[in-house]
Amino acid sequence: MPGVLRARSAKLLHLPWAWPPRPGRLESRHLVIAVLAVLIVVGGAMRYREIGKNQRVSADEMSYAGLANSIASGHGYLGQIHWAPGAPYVFALFSRLEGSTIRIGPHARSPAQAAQLVIGLATLVLAAFG
Repeated sequence: MPGVLRARSAKLLHLPWAWPPRPGRLESRHLVIAVLAVLIVVGGAMRYREIGKNQRVSADEMSYAGLANSIASGHGYLGQIHWAPGAPYVFALFSRLEGSTIRIGPHARSPAQAAQLVIGLATLVLAAFG
């Protein structure tokens, strides 16, 4: 990180014009952090608004929802391990937390979509700031 190396070398050499930064001056890394945070928040809000606006349901969605509903109702993972095995468990967890089943159909809002949003945003936050 060039900013860190410059700051460390300036501190070691006691260059008064380079360290510490002038008050009120926004360092470039702070600007990048602020931009990333705004993008994540705005993107999350836009994605949340789109939940439930789907026009069609794919075969994968039907299978994930069926498996998640089966797990949430206590019947376990009924079916082939054709899909990512962890996803139905996560969807079932969110379904149990919300106290509902995963609805399948156009314009359906379900805990599975909330799970995807939360996990997607958490992944972005970890990638950007972790």
